[in-house]
Amino acid sequence: MKTLGMIVMGLVFVGCGGHVVAEDGGSGGSGADNAGGGGAGGAAATTTECVVQPTDPNGGWVEPTCDTLSAMIVANPSIQDDTGDGKVSPGETAIVTVDLHETTGVGFYSYPTVVFSSDVAGVTVTNDAMLYGIGACDTYPMSTVVTVGAGVPKGTLVHIGAQVAMLGLECPEAFEITVPLQVQ
Repeated sequence: MKTLGMIVMGLVFVGCGGHVVAEDGGSGGSGADNAGGGGAGGAAATTTECVVQPTDPNGGWVEPTCDTLSAMIVANPSIQDDTGDGKVSPGETAIVTVDLHETTGVGFYSYPTVVFSSDVAGVTVTNDAMLYGIGACDTYPMSTVVTVGAGVPKGTLVHIGAQVAMLGLECPEAFEITVPLQVQ
């Protein structure tokens, strides 16, 4: 899958729990060893150094809370359109993929999910992506199908949200990125 730089430019990162916050190729950080750098088309890329922690006597089980969910971030978005011409047009579908990263080194086994959304009527997101769990310092691609309705005008800027979540618990402050999609 190729990353379409013209589509991912202007990527906005919103985070909590001491993770990177970066906008338009900039970088930010906190007490953690986080860094932003150049990505496709000048968009910010997020890297987080992760060190696998020793297994605790409970076998790694941690009660799932919004605080424990802060171990998860999403980054590295890509968009692949139906026709492969690098443009998402009215009436076309595209696959939006992000990488889900476990950043604390302990793993997360409470059904980590990426919830996808659209801010434009007529642009639908088919599904969210869910795992049973994710191991310490692991990364998994998570995808959804986005359909741009035939009535959506060319030139419309759509913001596809990709937010970390987990099954059965609402965490509105969880890490989220916005993937801009220009209808062409």
